Amino acid sequence: MYFCAAIVCSILLLLVVYHVVLWIALDFDSYFLYIDSCLDLGGSWNEEINDCEGSESYKEWKERTWY
Repeated sequence: MYFCAAIVCSILLLLVVYHVVLWIALDFDSYFLYIDSCLDLGGSWNEEINDCEGSESYKEWKERTWY
């Protein structure tokens, strides 16, 4: 039983470390995924208001996204 708990805890720890490293590698930009999706969907990112401009597809995507 303890072995299974140790495996689950190890996997969760690896996931947390992965996300922290990714966050650090992206210069702590919490909007990275939004910016990337905005550009992928044909919009342009406005740094002043932290929002995508010029893409209706992005607005639809953002409504369906949970992060």
